[in-house]
Amino acid sequence: MPVFPDQLTNIAGADAQTASPAPLRDMTIWEFTQFVRPMSVGHFRRVLKEVPNLPQGRPLSGQNAANATRVFTPQEVATLRHHFDTEGRQGPRPRPKRAPIVSLVQTARGAGRTSTVAHLATAAALDGWRVLVIDADPAAGTSRLLSGLEESDGEPFGVLPLIARSYGGHLLRANQLRLDQGETPLPMEEAISRAVGLSAPDVIRPGRWPGLDLIAAPASLALADLKLGQWQGTARSWNPWRALYDLIHRDGLAAQYDVIFCDTGADVGPLTLAVAASSDVLVLPVPLWRMTPADLEPGQERDRATAGDGGRDAEDHEDVARGLRALAAGLTDIQTRESRTARALGKPAMTLDWQGVHLLPVGAQVRTRTQEARLRARFGTHVLPDAMPDVWADVRGRAKRAAPPEDLARAHDGQLYDIAPRALPRAVYAPLRTAVEACWQGLQRVILTPDR
Repeated sequence: MPVFPDQLTNIAGADAQTASPAPLRDMTIWEFTQFVRPMSVGHFRRVLKEVPNLPQGRPLSGQNAANATRVFTPQEVATLRHHFDTEGRQGPRPRPKRAPIVSLVQTARGAGRTSTVAHLATAAALDGWRVLVIDADPAAGTSRLLSGLEESDGEPFGVLPLIARSYGGHLLRANQLRLDQGETPLPMEEAISRAVGLSAPDVIRPGRWPGLDLIAAPASLALADLKLGQWQGTARSWNPWRALYDLIHRDGLAAQYDVIFCDTGADVGPLTLAVAASSDVLVLPVPLWRMTPADLEPGQERDRATAGDGGRDAEDHEDVARGLRALAAGLTDIQTRESRTARALGKPAMTLDWQGVHLLPVGAQVRTRTQEARLRARFGTHVLPDAMPDVWADVRGRAKRAAPPEDLARAHDGQLYDIAPRALPRAVYAPLRTAVEACWQGLQRVILTPDR
């Protein structure tokens, strides 16, 4: 019996996820004073005693109330953090005047891009920053990590309708001009007509953690590259490459948030290029276990028989380097073509530039220290100050015998912030959490002290 396209959805199952996301875990005093707002536990307890209207926490389940570890909900943590930032001796922390768009771009699969976005965004939210994450990866890994749900594929949803709104507005203006000249207007799809009336809040969903919002990736995002190509073919004077940047600022998102993170797909298609071209800061994750600094050299070819630890490592190295070169070639081609068009219309040439382009070492371990040192020696300040650890490799390697298997399985379905520190030995959890927090603090310094 033949199967038709509209039956594929029935085979896959319904889009909407009916189950609720797992509840957020509570936070202990140790975690708050160690990572959220570093201070002595004694000072924290004194403040709670002196300010009784602050959240006082509740005893950890199963412990005697008199001597129990006290825990706080994520909302209570936000209240406590606000108090220490505004009333405490630490004082308010600096924020950028407008939210920079920070995009993580790496076309090699398994390079740690999505996990890095999720950990940086959560660290920023727990640090008190107002965070928006745009998932422009059709695989939707960031959406699952930060929302806890497989989102429905209803409309309006995702970043593509926002870009469609830009195209629709351009098409409306072009059609009005055609009508004024007595010409037949260009056809407009129904989805484009609906997108014209959208605003950014229509596609923003709350994330799992307070202070973190999300523009998630629906299944239809897989068609984004095809759609962008079709739209640009219909309206050749439409520039999709800065559409996202213009919409973010036009809808006030740069003022509403402190930082906007973007995850991109594992390709160099039109959507990835459009996100990269709309960014203020580009972050290129470099998986240390798969790559050496020589692989970033343009035109550098490696002998698969001798590179790394064998042919498989050489393929990994070339995969990462090839993706970075393809990104550079794609962005250069966009700038060349758009500048040529602009000059033909008597307009200023298009220039793509960023507040900063930075390499982020991912997978920092003892065995990768040499690669990281060489990377920093070669690229200097273009490498972010602190590396992102390979969180789950460390957890699996160091804690698989020390933590209940169900805790590790549940944590691996999410991210480090989703697992309570007490579920892992402190000697395992604390260094990993410290490294993730340091990575965010390093990026934060870059954001607050731009290159220009």
